[in-house]
Amino acid sequence: MKDEHIHMKYKENKIQKILCLRKVTIERKGSFYQFISNNFEITNEEVAFLYKKRRDIELLFKKA
Repeated sequence: MKDEHIHMKYKENKIQKILCLRKVTIERKGSFYQFISNNFEITNEEVAFLYKKRRDIELLFKKA
């Protein structure tokens, strides 16, 4: 499991800003999964869990 901080520069109304993100990498059953989040208060496992639940919901609507 790996947690990296990403800092992206961008301009908004000609003002330079920095977007702080985190990239979470998790290995499951020999496969690696990477997730991007702006929430630094939850654990890596929670980030992966939330993305899994989101994916489950997307698949549910895709079947309908």
